[in-house]
Amino acid sequence: MQMEPCPSYRHELHCDLSAVERSGPPHKLCEAYAEGPILGLLGLLAYLAILTLYLTDGLLPQVQMLLTGGLTPIASGFKPALFLLVLMSVIITRSFCMSSIAHATLMLLGALCVDSAILLATSRYQATDVFNSFRGSYIPIILCSLVLFAPLTLKQRDALWLGAAVFTACICITTLQYATDSSVLPTQSKDGTFQVQSFMFYVHARAFSLFTSGLEAGLFYCIPAAIGTTLLLMRRQWLIGGLLLLLSCFGSYATLTRLTMVGLSASVMSAIIFSNPRFARIAKMLPLIWTLIALFALPIALRDSVTSRSADISSTESLGERLREWRFYGERYISSNPIEMLIGSGMSEYAESDVPNRYPSAAPIPIDNTFLQLLLQGGLLLLGVMIYYYIQAWRLLYRKANSERSFICLAAAAVFSITPLVAAINDLPIPMFALFTIAMMIRPEPNGMHATRSVMILAGPNWRTRPSRVTERMPPMDHEEQTVERAARYEG
Repeated sequence: MQMEPCPSYRHELHCDLSAVERSGPPHKLCEAYAEGPILGLLGLLAYLAILTLYLTDGLLPQVQMLLTGGLTPIASGFKPALFLLVLMSVIITRSFCMSSIAHATLMLLGALCVDSAILLATSRYQATDVFNSFRGSYIPIILCSLVLFAPLTLKQRDALWLGAAVFTACICITTLQYATDSSVLPTQSKDGTFQVQSFMFYVHARAFSLFTSGLEAGLFYCIPAAIGTTLLLMRRQWLIGGLLLLLSCFGSYATLTRLTMVGLSASVMSAIIFSNPRFARIAKMLPLIWTLIALFALPIALRDSVTSRSADISSTESLGERLREWRFYGERYISSNPIEMLIGSGMSEYAESDVPNRYPSAAPIPIDNTFLQLLLQGGLLLLGVMIYYYIQAWRLLYRKANSERSFICLAAAAVFSITPLVAAINDLPIPMFALFTIAMMIRPEPNGMHATRSVMILAGPNWRTRPSRVTERMPPMDHEEQTVERAARYEG
């Protein structure tokens, strides 16, 4: 089967725009998957897989426990579905899409294979142990990124309504958990394959909703908070935008997790910056800004944690525990031999000692720092490749959001920009990278209606009479922007 690179508009942001102009109408293969119902269905299934596996990671286990009486027989059996969807779409269209993030993904996959081979040769781990070491960090990112190799796109309207349905279910469960001060849902399966982490905060129950922890739930609420902020500032949707923002703030508070509140505040600030084109240069540097803020804010918080003795949400005592964890793992990494410094020791995420089928490579105590986690798992080799991957992903998402001005892409970029801040005091935030994949899958709306068509039903019958303050101030399109608009009309 002859493979042809796919010149779809979804990846024109990192292609030669002049080549798009010279090529005229899109390739027949691109027309096939842009309009074909089969590939449209595959794109929707890929979105649902990412949404249920990595954004709401407790949804499928909770459904299985409800149907089977507490068992999760196929808890992880859906994850290979992403690879199968990509393979099916490539076979159907005989095309693939190469981009900067595709190259970074291949580089990450190659470095992971090299690191795994060296670990097998130099450590006591078996092949299953090495696989389990990376199954919660690098492998989910690679699986999500494989979707971008395939010509799978997603309508903005479908992403909005499915996301709204999931958000409604999550916020209703969160409200019930907060009102009753109980878990409401099961916190552990009978077979031990599923467990909710840290669902108690002293004597109060954390609202974890359809997630595996209150932290994951709080990170999810950063997304509708950023969308609500963008709707308020760009589309003047006071009711919908304000309601999304208020409910997201409540959902974040109900988790009783300080990191989620900090992340939500940072997401809202990033959305404010992205909503104003005058702050384009600042928006481009947001990941670096949040990294510097984390570096300067952590020492202050750690100093205050020494004298903190309160037992409520204002307590910073847990930061003192994190400091002891970081000192323990930092000394362990520094004292390791040069080979382990380069390729890591294969240590996986923390797991309690009484958990069934606990990995031999599981960390003895929590790590709570992505950079230390990646150093211990894959050493300097995989940490450097992972940083390169994030930079390429950020550049691609920033260009997409800044060119299309879609409120979903702008909100996704705002949330994705705080990844270094979240990573500084927590394990690798997989939902952030799943959100990046979903944002890159969204098909731009033609005729300049990127931020309007998906909310016109929610906005009411007079939606056309409310122009965007951003589009009113936008200058006329230059030559490259006209080329992009022309490509979008061909696809639409």
